[in-house]
Amino acid sequence: MRKTVDWATPSPDEREAARWSPFSAAVAIRRVGSGVVLRALLFVAVFSLAAVPPLDPDLWWHLANGRLIVLTGSIPHADVYSF
Repeated sequence: MRKTVDWATPSPDEREAARWSPFSAAVAIRRVGSGVVLRALLFVAVFSLAAVPPLDPDLWWHLANGRLIVLTGSIPHADVYSF
């Protein structure tokens, strides 16, 4: 007597493998919605950038000089912001 196999029903091992497959993340994103996922990623990005202090302490000096360069169209030869 031959044993018949039902190919439509996955085995417990196949179910476990499918649960942790890369496609399960895609299914989860489809269930939640791409808008929610994008908002969450944006929140994480903004929070991580806001939590880290700027590496250059002269950030505002650089911004002021950049504004001066754009307004005058030339690079200043002397520091106009020191007294």
